[in-house]
Amino acid sequence: MLDMLREKMGTGLGKTASSLSVGSLLATGFAPAVSAREKGSHQEFKGKIARSYEESQEWWPEQVRPPEGAPNVIIFLLDDVGFAQIGSFGGLIDTPNIDKLAENGLRFNNFHTTALSSPSRATLMAGRNPHSIGLGSHALTAMGFPGYNAIVPDTAKSVANYLQEQGYVNYVLGKWDHTP
Repeated sequence: MLDMLREKMGTGLGKTASSLSVGSLLATGFAPAVSAREKGSHQEFKGKIARSYEESQEWWPEQVRPPEGAPNVIIFLLDDVGFAQIGSFGGLIDTPNIDKLAENGLRFNNFHTTALSSPSRATLMAGRNPHSIGLGSHALTAMGFPGYNAIVPDTAKSVANYLQEQGYVNYVLGKWDHTP
């Protein structure tokens, strides 16, 4: 999925690259905005701090920005929903706004869900098997065993981490229960 999103972002098509996965509603947005978290927040202060504000000189760190014309990225994960509920997958329920997003985006229909919401969401966001990222069970039932401890390794970045490195600001809406 990460490769497909990278490819879609590189084309510069439209303002929105959306990904719709049928699987409680989760809408994760990645807006191309300014973020200093990766690069700017660790830069040495190059301004001047004096006895008064008038004598001081402000300085702002260089900020990472997404490429010119970069699209917004929206990922919908719909748990406990089949193809019959979403219009863009031929469903019976009228979902015109979701359909509009899906028309200009990527639609996945071969996402292998787990039996629980927490591991399914983590799998989608990290692009990995839930056991390899410590979520072989629900995050709130974490156990002290490999694959079940709800500790995501540093090597398992989510799509949000990759986009943040490119200057995107990330946010999540909906049920999100990744707490050990």
